[in-house]
Amino acid sequence: MTRLVLHVGLPKTGTTAFQEFISANRDRMAERGLAYCDMLRGPNHAQLAVAFSHQFTKISEALGVQNETDQARLRRRLARRMSRPAGSAPSWIASSEHLVTMVRRPPDIAALAEFLGEIYDEVLVLFVLRRSDYWLPSSYAEHVVGGGRAPLDDRFVARRVHLMRHRRLMRRWAREFGRDNVRAVPFLEQDKSRPRALPVRILRAAGLSPEDVRTWPVPGADTNPSLGGEATELLRRLNPHLRTSALRPTTTRQRVADYVATGWPGPPLRLTPDAAEELRRQRLVRTSVGRSPFATGPGWRMWRRQPDAPVEPSPVIAAELVQEALDRLAREGLLEPRIDGTAAEAARRWLIRLTRR
Repeated sequence: MTRLVLHVGLPKTGTTAFQEFISANRDRMAERGLAYCDMLRGPNHAQLAVAFSHQFTKISEALGVQNETDQARLRRRLARRMSRPAGSAPSWIASSEHLVTMVRRPPDIAALAEFLGEIYDEVLVLFVLRRSDYWLPSSYAEHVVGGGRAPLDDRFVARRVHLMRHRRLMRRWAREFGRDNVRAVPFLEQDKSRPRALPVRILRAAGLSPEDVRTWPVPGADTNPSLGGEATELLRRLNPHLRTSALRPTTTRQRVADYVATGWPGPPLRLTPDAAEELRRQRLVRTSVGRSPFATGPGWRMWRRQPDAPVEPSPVIAAELVQEALDRLAREGLLEPRIDGTAAEAARRWLIRLTRR
């Protein structure tokens, strides 16, 4: 009997740290009967999300998938890669937060469930859920780093509400994978200072002994600076003016974000009054998921009893500061020159061909 543990996120719940942890400790997991999905390339197994998403995004394009033909080809390739080793270990684990954001429609979730059901006898879907009042500012900062220009207000809450209605989200996956095969573990804010706490909780739900996992080494911490409140608002104001590389937009934007975070340090980004009021109005702060059949493992009582997240207005950024930041970015060479469209398209196609090999 073969089993797949599918960790689907959510984003901004320590997913990257968890993926690095299981990748670094794959040999230790294998000794205990849980094999790492090496057949899915990279610590973030985004290929599964791209193969079953109805939308073609920058992530899809980076993996060489731009249309349904490319997607069908990727599915066949994944079926071959995953089927060959599936019988060599009793359990496997894969992780990608893009699954929950890119595979959203019931038909897409059903197609993913059918695909995996043909390879594995059992699939356990694991969610990690963070209190929405803490999760939303982190999600907003990611939105701004990606080029977003919207403020953190009630309308931004409305665009993220599908990820904060926890029970509804999990019921959607349970309809396709089975009610007993969908589980959630809590993300606690104190986990950020205890790097083993969340991996222990997730791998306990996957069937490993917490006592074993607590002794495993933690990979080196991420050295990228985090955006504070002022830096986030400044970057939002900069976004309409930024010229980023047409060839590597994600890398270029991250470099700009890191520079802004270092140059304008300050207190963390806070939940704004408008967003906080909308969360309360829609009853999204303390969801009842901790008392639902989906909740598993310890920590749910503490999850509910965490104090409300701090609330304060967005920092006010003067036009002069925006211009100063643009001048500094230009001097540092972080404002990319615009690239001729024909040359950029040719280079992009070359990168896609290289990805497919």
